[in-house]
Amino acid sequence: MKSKWIAVLEQVEKRTRVSEGTLQVNVGGQLFFFSERTTSNVKAKSVWFDKLMESCARDPHSGPYFVDRDPTLFARIAYFLHSSEWNLSGLTSMEEEFLQKEAYYFGLDKFFPVDLVYRSDFDENGLTYWLGTNKGRQSTFSNPCGNEQLIKATESEATLGNARVAFGREKTSNYIGSPGGWFQIELRTVSIIPDYYTLRNNSSASFAPRNWVLKGSDGSR
Repeated sequence: MKSKWIAVLEQVEKRTRVSEGTLQVNVGGQLFFFSERTTSNVKAKSVWFDKLMESCARDPHSGPYFVDRDPTLFARIAYFLHSSEWNLSGLTSMEEEFLQKEAYYFGLDKFFPVDLVYRSDFDENGLTYWLGTNKGRQSTFSNPCGNEQLIKATESEATLGNARVAFGREKTSNYIGSPGGWFQIELRTVSIIPDYYTLRNNSSASFAPRNWVLKGSDGSR
């Protein structure tokens, strides 16, 4: 009997050593483990997880932190936190939408891939409309350039007007007044790989654009 109790204590001690520096999260009754290396990456990606780890550090013996969410979806969240890649294989479009909402809940929505498919000019499938409806979570559109945490719009001195209207949905009289003029849109929460874009001019043929160049950068050059 004594030897059996010693064996149990040894198992407890072993598990304690393994769990040192490991974040344990109970999601809907299922345990998930994150190594110390993974948690350092997680803190940089999500304020939600950063606060969770601060709470666990204050009371390290409180046991796994319970989160009342779907463990099946969280398994894909955990995969991303471990690998920095999303596994969307086998998901229906509805399940992918649910996963996107979970990513938003855990503060990871800015890393979630979104496929914005061009249908027609000024449809509601583009980046402008997606950002202007709070990433698809609102039914009404508002120019996202009104929030510099999302987008910063600037223009050259040769530009007549304000660059922020380039992300609106109304006709304007903005134009580039001389060679070398430009609009610039800095996306602060998302990165894109564009395949289509649309420019609209007002009804005056006198100010119709003759030529232009679309340039982009990932911020490193």
